[in-house]
Amino acid sequence: MKVNIGSQAIRSARQAEALLGQLKEGLFQTDLEHRIVYCNEYAARLANFESSSKMLEARLRSVDLFVDPEDQARIVENVIKQGAVESFVCRMRSPQGVERWIQISVFLALDDEDRHTGFWGILRDLTEQMETRQARDRLQQELVEALKRLENSERLVRRQRDEILSRNRRLQEFHAAVVHDLKAPLNSLLGFVDMLSEQASGAADDKMRHCLERMRFNVFQMDRIVQGLQELMLLDREAEQRMQVDPAQVMRTVLENRRQQLGQGRARVEIQERLPVVEVQPTKLYQLLDNLLSNALKAVATKDDGRVFFGRGCESDPSAFFIEDNGPGIPADEREKVFAPFYRVDRGTPGAGLGLSIVRRIVELYGGRAWIEAGAEGGTRVCFTLPLAAP
Repeated sequence: MKVNIGSQAIRSARQAEALLGQLKEGLFQTDLEHRIVYCNEYAARLANFESSSKMLEARLRSVDLFVDPEDQARIVENVIKQGAVESFVCRMRSPQGVERWIQISVFLALDDEDRHTGFWGILRDLTEQMETRQARDRLQQELVEALKRLENSERLVRRQRDEILSRNRRLQEFHAAVVHDLKAPLNSLLGFVDMLSEQASGAADDKMRHCLERMRFNVFQMDRIVQGLQELMLLDREAEQRMQVDPAQVMRTVLENRRQQLGQGRARVEIQERLPVVEVQPTKLYQLLDNLLSNALKAVATKDDGRVFFGRGCESDPSAFFIEDNGPGIPADEREKVFAPFYRVDRGTPGAGLGLSIVRRIVELYGGRAWIEAGAEGGTRVCFTLPLAAP
């Protein structure tokens, strides 16, 4: 049997070419001047050519494909010296300017007599992996920077908190000193007023007695202010002991303790049935309701049909509690101002102007709020929210 060796060689070459064309790695060969003399289809696609024939027609030198030509110079030097495969990762740029990350492995191309005729190169596309890694590195860097900013913010917050706490401590110490230092002279002054009042007698001393009564009134007024300041100071210093408390029962206790004041007036006080239980410190709730009831009773003191009502369901918040009177009311433009310390709508009404400040401070201690609405009968409705006990 005759064998056509030439035809068989051609078929083998074609099969090898087809096999190389199907590789998922780029393969190319250069001559000694680094000009590309062979490439498979995948290498051509990596270099952004339509086909291997188009790439070969371009007569490119391999160095033309590298973003940094020094990469090839270094790798060629190592391959020639060591005669071994050299692999490295670099960026490859096509003639059209398209860049890819590739891993390239280079080794010597030898002829049948082991003479150096050029180089072989194998290309692996790492673009997707490198872009993923770069994105991950960027995210990690952004995370590190964000954590640093967070740490700086936390340090700033801690420093500001410490400064505020330090200022509050100094303010409380000053506050306590002022209250303590004012109490003694006020008590002494009141003692002198009482002593002079006992000594004053006869019609000639009527003017003196009148002056002494005015002095006594002003001393009492000063004492109320000092007492109010002390209450404000103690609000933040008292230990917090929350309990489930029935606000209606606390209001009944307040009424019992104000029986004398109620007996002197004509006001009627009503309490809504079945108010929900709240979770607060009982003494603070008593203080809150006592201040609000005191203000309401003053507002209706001159009315024959004075009425005060404690209930729940404000216009802007149906879950809020309120104490409402049918007195003269508070003008809309002053409803927020009255919560400021020492602010008084009616200067002729007794009081230090601290009651509503204390009310708001107590409510805010529990994360609530306090505000004023117009009453149903034109009076004042003071609304406030408190944490309800769990069912």
